[in-house]
Amino acid sequence: MAYTLNFYNSGKLKTLDGTLRWGEIANVAAVLLTDSYTPDKRSHATYVDIKANEVDPAVQTDYAPVAVTGRTVEAVEIADDEVEVRYDCAIIDYGSLVTLASRYVGIVAGDATSLADGDDLIGYIDFGETKSSTNNNYKISPAETGLFRVDTTV
Repeated sequence: MAYTLNFYNSGKLKTLDGTLRWGEIANVAAVLLTDSYTPDKRSHATYVDIKANEVDPAVQTDYAPVAVTGRTVEAVEIADDEVEVRYDCAIIDYGSLVTLASRYVGIVAGDATSLADGDDLIGYIDFGETKSSTNNNYKISPAETGLFRVDTTV
């Protein structure tokens, strides 16, 4: 199944004003969050806001954050006077022989190997239910139209 991103308000603003340039940010990480996490688009803005809900990768190594790679931005004409800007990435891959379960994945503008409290949150993916893997693949595929998109009128 393919997934799309839900923006945090601050992540959306910083993406649209050019502060966070999806295709140019040095590092973006995908962080698995516990099922008890409650997304708050209004007040969650930096990694510290979700940190307490991250599954501790020191305890369960399969849960370590991973880099979001292959990030691209593309303008696609969807009608005569309308353009859609698509923000995409490669499949987010946690590995092929992992055992984990999660309902949410936070997308953070930061290095997956050393996230800092002040790293900006971009958004999160809500699977709608807990997705799990037992010694199997755990991959998150972006939607065909990108991980997220913005419609504009020309």
